[in-house]
Amino acid sequence: MRREVDRPREFGDGDDLARGDITVSGPGFILAIENKVWSREHSDQTQTYWDWMEPMNCLRGGLFLSPSGMAATCSEFKAISYLELVSCLIEGYSIAPISTARRSYSPPT
Repeated sequence: MRREVDRPREFGDGDDLARGDITVSGPGFILAIENKVWSREHSDQTQTYWDWMEPMNCLRGGLFLSPSGMAATCSEFKAISYLELVSCLIEGYSIAPISTARRSYSPPT
């Protein structure tokens, strides 16, 4: 999981300056999250991110996170409110609690 990923530098795929707020990726998937707290989407950000992800040969998705769950300009991005996100996290934990070993995980330095 990375935040403010500079796509051209990280992925070597262009020269635009668009950066997603959060990029989660792993073997075979990528998830872009655009987080809006005090502003609305501008310059069709989510469409630009989707245009970048669409040709990738993997599972891909986008979340448009905001306090109220407002819609993104790109229909491929799922609108989600902070409350919905918290509900998902709580529900996920209730279904499969995190083991003690996983709770103490520290990222490599």
